[in-house]
Amino acid sequence: MAEEISKSKAKRLQVQEEERKRKQREKLNRIILFAAAAVILVLIVIGIVSSIIKKANQITPSSDYTKFLNSDGTLKDIDVDKLLPSFSASDIKIDEASVTADEAYLESQHQSMLNAHQYADDDPTLTVKEGDTINLDYVGTIDGVAFDGGSTDGAGTTLEIGSGSYIDDFEDQLVGTHPGDEVTVSVTFPDDYNNEELQGKDAEFAVTVNGIMTSPEWNDDFVAEYYSSTASTTADYDAYLAETYRSSQISSAVSDYLHNSITLTEYPKKYLRYLESLVMNEDNASFEQMRSMYSAYGLNFPYSSVEDYNAAYYPDGYEAHLEEEAKIWMGRNVASQKIFTENGLTVTDEDYAAFLADNGITEETENTAGKAYLMQTLRNQKAVEFLEQNADIGNYPAPEPETSEEAPVQ
Repeated sequence: MAEEISKSKAKRLQVQEEERKRKQREKLNRIILFAAAAVILVLIVIGIVSSIIKKANQITPSSDYTKFLNSDGTLKDIDVDKLLPSFSASDIKIDEASVTADEAYLESQHQSMLNAHQYADDDPTLTVKEGDTINLDYVGTIDGVAFDGGSTDGAGTTLEIGSGSYIDDFEDQLVGTHPGDEVTVSVTFPDDYNNEELQGKDAEFAVTVNGIMTSPEWNDDFVAEYYSSTASTTADYDAYLAETYRSSQISSAVSDYLHNSITLTEYPKKYLRYLESLVMNEDNASFEQMRSMYSAYGLNFPYSSVEDYNAAYYPDGYEAHLEEEAKIWMGRNVASQKIFTENGLTVTDEDYAAFLADNGITEETENTAGKAYLMQTLRNQKAVEFLEQNADIGNYPAPEPETSEEAPVQ
């Protein structure tokens, strides 16, 4: 009897132990399910937040140039002095030699001007030689029949002898001729000529040599005849060339400095992203303009989308290009405002009206661009003019390239 009780008790204990284990397993399963649900929820939240962040950081083109500007064209909510604690015109060092027009430059300008006023000298005692540029007329025929595109129609055209501009042997047959000569030039069109109807065919050209292109002499008479509104003598015109060269070189030096040498202590993220959107807008506009130009000339534009174009032109990544250009833009805006403010520059109503008139800005364009943006543009222009007038020009040979740490994006 006692043995039966012992067996019964053992069986109850066994049942109780199995029940305890079952409940423990259920509890453990609930914990696991709860933990899994928590992990899934966290992942969902992370995904949503990541999506929001990604969307917030995605750059889209913008044509609103006034978002970060006050009505007077100054930067809104941007501490210029914090971003650029020190900057003055004397920071821009320009080598005197780089802005001085030398004899080689002046002579190149003289030659350019003389070439612009060449004339066809019809003196029959002159002889056409290699390197000469002649004026000629011609009529081309195949088997005695004129063909399309084979005639100057008496309008005259110029040809440099030896340039290889015309079919092989055409130019060689004109060497030794004289102005006024009428000669027959015999040629064979190459098999790969761009006009299939002419490929491989023999042709004759009845050529009239009108004259040999000749430049006038550089002297006071030439200046007085063609450039009297600027000068009356070669000395006066050289002074004008030297002055305009100096002004141009100083302008380029200041522009290069603002482009390459302004480093801010930080680059406020919101303003930087905004400027990136403006850069993207201008890039897109350039893409469309280029595509339209190709189409207007009947050419095949090699890029099907702006993305393909960007991938080809910016191998380091389009995002890197946007950031680089935006930082340069920000640096220029900050530096210009600092110069404008610290040197007491002003923009009057008369200045603004003259700016609109000089640039052909209509009321419609003003409304589209925004007066604040146009004011900023004018202020920046005045700041650059101040820098050009007050930059430190002296004996400053070009320094070796320097590397500097880039300020962080805040």
